[in-house]
Amino acid sequence: MLYSRTALILCIFIMSHCSKPSDHPLTSSGKEGIKKTYTKVQPTTRFYKVRELTSGKDDEPFSYMYSLAGKDAKALGVYYKVSYNESGQDIRSEYFINNVSQRYILSLYRSDHRLDRLEYYEKNKLISKIAYTYKKDRLDRIITHVDGKKLFEYIYNYGDKGQLKYIRKLKKGDVTHTEYYDRGLKVSEERLNNLTIDFFYDSKRRLYKEKKYISGSIIGFTHYQYNKKGDRVQVSFYDKNSNPHGRWLFLDDKGNLRLVKIYSRGKLQSVKKLLYDGRQRLVREEDWSNKKNLDYYYLYSYDRKGNQSRWEKRNARKKLLESVIYRYKKGKLLYRKHFKGRKLIDKELFQGGQWVREKPSKPTQ
Repeated sequence: MLYSRTALILCIFIMSHCSKPSDHPLTSSGKEGIKKTYTKVQPTTRFYKVRELTSGKDDEPFSYMYSLAGKDAKALGVYYKVSYNESGQDIRSEYFINNVSQRYILSLYRSDHRLDRLEYYEKNKLISKIAYTYKKDRLDRIITHVDGKKLFEYIYNYGDKGQLKYIRKLKKGDVTHTEYYDRGLKVSEERLNNLTIDFFYDSKRRLYKEKKYISGSIIGFTHYQYNKKGDRVQVSFYDKNSNPHGRWLFLDDKGNLRLVKIYSRGKLQSVKKLLYDGRQRLVREEDWSNKKNLDYYYLYSYDRKGNQSRWEKRNARKKLLESVIYRYKKGKLLYRKHFKGRKLIDKELFQGGQWVREKPSKPTQ
């Protein structure tokens, strides 16, 4: 898993959609004519498998990343390609869907190996960037620009012994939220609308609970559980009365999401079960009601190269309700067909990293 800076990266990814790569710049000119030089190196490359899953329109997507050998990456369909310099710092991160580049980031470093800025590209055009400044060898502030305009500014404050005390986030001069730290761990966060979150850690410095308040009144809790290896395997939500609430997430020891329980007002409403094959690919997804009855299930199929070739939705009686088939040529996604039952209702072409509905042909006279 990637943390901190990657979380900020993903925030900008949401605001911009990028695709084709460009050459990594070697030099750039800063303010007041100061020239910053970056060392050209032969990077190593790693691939990461990405799984995104949503269980409802109001749910946020969850992404999990796995390290894989380069020879397997082309068959993944959805993955990150990350390049590193000889110091082990990532200098380029590129996101692919169906082996088509969607967006990428360049990371540029100072001569002392500290991060200078991040640049986000779309179709070889710079869309946004994040600049880093330092003071007394410590990170002083981070400024985010989108389309050339200043969007956010993060200000860092340290104690007498150099320990981080808080990070304050500003948007156009107004405070949006402040994070407080103790011994390197975030212990509290103040957001807009009088929302405050307190964070609690175990003896191994792992986050195990979050406590949320609005105007000083408790509104809910989040609990985290870990396996013996230290991987997070469960996320549980509770309302202010400590009743189960929202989505409970359960992962297996390989990091795959295997179970989702949805609660409302302390009662179990539905369950989602997920099954994987030996290559850790999702092959079956089941929707169960709170009465422990199977309502629907989804089947996922893959071709010999690992590309998803079909998914279908069936009811508990195995009746086919809906399906989509995907077609490729030399590993490149061409189109998909959408069926209701056995009836074709739509065909979409995959062009420029996006789905485009195929226009129906005009009838001949």
